[in-house]
Formats: sequence, structure tokens, C-alpha cells
Amino acid sequence: MGGSAGAAVAQLVLAEGGFDVPAIALVSPVTRLRAVIDGLSVHYGMTYDWSPPASEVASRLDFPARADDLGPAPMLIVVGEDDLVTAFRTPAEALVAMRTAPTELVVVEDMGHAPVHEVDAIVAAFFGEHL
Repeated sequence: MGGSAGAAVAQLVLAEGGFDVPAIALVSPVTRLRAVIDGLSVHYGMTYDWSPPASEVASRLDFPARADDLGPAPMLIVVGEDDLVTAFRTPAEALVAMRTAPTELVVVEDMGHAPVHEVDAIVAAFFGEHL
């Protein structure tokens, strides 16, 4: 399980660590780093210039493109309805579309990037079913 940048770490461990896990839960996840940086740049009225090394990192943290590397475990992705759509929900939807393993996307009403109490119940139910 991981949330926000921690979800990127969890996905990276799955993609590159060779671990088998019974289930994966990601909350407000960074699933495509470039989309997050670009979305936040627009949101805050800034510009981020992608250097070649930064682009390499962004490619490594593009998990829809690496969906097959994440393994066969069922995955739950929880995003907030009020979070930045282009930074978080659209990349999460792309990950769902690219995975061949069971993957569910839950959009929580009235939630921004920070999880709300309702997320605890959603994730607990998911793990209760798969662990």
C-alpha cells in the first residue's frame, strides 16, 4: 500500500524489486510522474523544464507504461473527486486501462489529494477480500 509519492515507491518496488504480493492498494497515487509535475506546475502558475535526467526519471515512474511490470496481484486505486484530474485521476485511469490483472478505481466524493476517513474502510475491505 502507498499514498501519493509513497504509491510511486510501492509501484517502483513492485516493478523492479521482484516481489510477489497478494494485493496492492494505492491512494491518491503518483502513477505518472510527468503528469503530476506538469499538472502541479499549471495549478501553481509555474513552468517546469524537463532536463534529460529528469525525463529519464519520469519515464521510470510512468506506471501505466509499465503496467505489465507491476505483477498479477489485484489492485485498488483510490482517488479524490476534487484532486487535480490531469495529475492524478487521468493517469490512474490510464493505469487501470493498461493492466491485465484485476484493477479497480474508486473515486471518492468531496476528497482532494488528502484521504478522508472513508478511504480507510474502502482499503480495509479490499485487503480483507484479498489477504
